[in-house]
Amino acid sequence: MLDSLVTSKTRIKLLLKFFINPETKAYLRELAKEFGESTNSVRLELNRLTKANLLVSQNRGRTILYNANTDHALFKDIQNIALKYVGIDRIIEYMVQSLGEVQSAYIIGDYAKGKDSGIIDLILVGKINQAILQQLIEKTEKLINRKIRAMILTKKEIKDLIPHRDPFLFLDKCNIIEIGCKGVGYRYFPKNEFFFKGHFPKMPIVPGVILIEALAQTAGVVVSTNFEKHSNNSVLFLSISKAKFRKPVVPEDTIEFHVEYINKVKSVYKFKGVASKSEIIVCEAEFSAMITSG
Repeated sequence: MLDSLVTSKTRIKLLLKFFINPETKAYLRELAKEFGESTNSVRLELNRLTKANLLVSQNRGRTILYNANTDHALFKDIQNIALKYVGIDRIIEYMVQSLGEVQSAYIIGDYAKGKDSGIIDLILVGKINQAILQQLIEKTEKLINRKIRAMILTKKEIKDLIPHRDPFLFLDKCNIIEIGCKGVGYRYFPKNEFFFKGHFPKMPIVPGVILIEALAQTAGVVVSTNFEKHSNNSVLFLSISKAKFRKPVVPEDTIEFHVEYINKVKSVYKFKGVASKSEIIVCEAEFSAMITSG
């Protein structure tokens, strides 16, 4: 549909980039690098979209930052066309209608950033019928000619993969983006967490060591997806480096714990972790863990 209405492939890429996720902001050079095109061809289309008032620009020193004009009268219409073009509307509709008790569905990864990489990552919350999910994924992938990745681990399933238990299990759920390599853990910190009473009574803050622990637990879940559930493998935390604490985490914050595999030496895995709140980094570190059996 979109490629019939718009003949410029570069313009299509820009519309997808900025209109799928209206919070997306980008500079000329990073767009040219992402699209694999010359800065001149991208600049030409950026100027046309800006002149049409579909994009707005902000001067940042010697560079210009672009984003979608959400106040434009046609913003919603163009966004709907962009979503239909990549098939996201069909995915969400299928899931809500056919998967059982779906409480909510989220798109993360490249598509959430407005990047058409050919891979759509989904987070599903609720009682999901895994068999129907797999059938829908296979059917929808053929329809939209894109790969779909969706894997949700509930707290109960997390307990099958790592030995931690309350009150020292700091994950509510975990999304496996790539088995054994990449994932995101989620944790809501309520006001009545046991550590807020002493850390600190007048200004409660989640201890940095717990944020690191939650990152490590997420990595443990990701690594453990390489193995069968209920196996005798255990994950042992070995080392931590390059730890930085950037923002405080307070009661009622929900934190995302992003971890990604770096390398492996024998049974020791090394990961990079970043904890964030509303896309703002609160903590980051690199750490290693050993897989033991027995």
